[in-house]
Parts: sequence; structure tokens; C-alpha cells
Amino acid sequence: MTDKHTNSFEERNFQTQQDQADFRMQQMLKEKGFVRGATDKELDKYDHIAGSYQKVGTDPKDGYVPRFYDVRKVLLIPDYVIYPRDSVKLYLSEVKGTNKLKEDDYESLIELQERALSFNEMSNSITMEVGLWWFPNPSKNKIGKYYSYSSIEKQWMSNENWKVYEGEKDTKGNPKRYKEMKWKL
Repeated sequence: MTDKHTNSFEERNFQTQQDQADFRMQQMLKEKGFVRGATDKELDKYDHIAGSYQKVGTDPKDGYVPRFYDVRKVLLIPDYVIYPRDSVKLYLSEVKGTNKLKEDDYESLIELQERALSFNEMSNSITMEVGLWWFPNPSKNKIGKYYSYSSIEKQWMSNENWKVYEGEKDTKGNPKRYKEMKWKL
């Protein structure tokens, strides 16, 4: 079955083998020389490592969490934490394979941004940046584009065209709403 945006949650997540956007994210990071879970000690020791990353967000295809849409109201984590070598910035990144940004996902980005800004005010050594990597589906290449929170917010606020995912409900039983973002590679 083809993993299309018009498919139901179950069709998109349980009848296909792999999350293409997530797969391409990891391909891109590895190609750029990032190593999953590289420690500070390893970054100091091995000059060829461009940085460290870790996938911390769950994915229904390889780590299904029952009622995750409820759990994420309490547990706020990005899909990836990315730390480039010798950087003073830590990236908290979501990964998307479609330009359809759900209202709930945008609200999570807002909360991540608020927490990152609060951390940044206290930190003397490193700052956190919230953003999103977009890998358009169905393309199979490793080309993605990074969007910072501020660029996402600007697009979100200027777009007043709400749509709904038919058959998908939020925790209150309302249809899940989204906006089609004007992302370009």
C-alpha cells in the first residue's frame, strides 16, 4: 500500500514498513557525518564526526505508544535532538513528510519554543533552537529543508485556510484540523 496523505492513520502507519521522512532524516544526518548518540568525549576524540543526534520522538511504525496523542499532552519531546560539533546551539527538530501541519503539532512547536526561550535566558553556554525538517513525500531522495520556528510561525499566522483530516478526531472528539504550509525545497 502506498503511504499517502489521504490514507487513515492506521493505513499510513501500520500497513507500510517505513516512515520515509524519518528514514531520509537519518540518511541525511549520517551523510553529513553526524553519529547517532555520539558523546562529548567521542566528539572530542574523533575529528571526522560532524556532530551528534538522537531520535527521541516515538514513531508508530517502530515504537507505537498507545494513545500517544494523549501522552504528548504531558510528555513534550521533539522528534530529534541535533548537536553539531563545536556548536553553541542545540536543535530540537520535528520531521515531516507532508506540508500538512496539524493544529496539535503546531501547538507542540509553540510549547517547545517557549521552553527553549526560557532555557536560553538562563544558559551561558548553549542555546536551543526549535524547528522542523521537511522531506516531501513521495520523493525518495535525501533532500530536505529546515524551517526555524519563526519561519513556521510566520507562515502559520498568515494562512487562514483550515482543513480537516476526515475520520481523525482530537482528544475532545473534534475533527483534527491542519493547514497546508507553503514549504519549498
